Amino acid sequence: LTYAFLIPAGLILLFNMVVFSIIMYNLMKRENKQKKLTAAKKNEGDHQWIIRQLRRAFSVMVLFGLTWVFGFFVIDGARTVFAYLFCIFNTLQGIFIFIFHCVMREDVKKWRKETFSG
Repeated sequence: LTYAFLIPAGLILLFNMVVFSIIMYNLMKRENKQKKLTAAKKNEGDHQWIIRQLRRAFSVMVLFGLTWVFGFFVIDGARTVFAYLFCIFNTLQGIFIFIFHCVMREDVKKWRKETFSG
């Protein structure tokens, strides 16, 4: 009975990884298809945009996946530690998303600098 949580948590982790892989594959395929249709040349800006998008997607995957990894390890000896980590990270997901995907955006940084520096 102590391992009853492992199957649902493992399935959630597996499902998240599969869906993330499918979405990233389709996004990259769509981007390449769009470039071919418009006959656009690849430039440094496009490469930087793709890298930023990959970092954002990976950070969301880590953010949501890390919580369930902690949940996955809520077994045996370290049960209390991982239960606390699971609860803390699960509770703070909204704040992390706000910080990483709103506050840290370049346009928001520029706006803050213009607004608050004088």
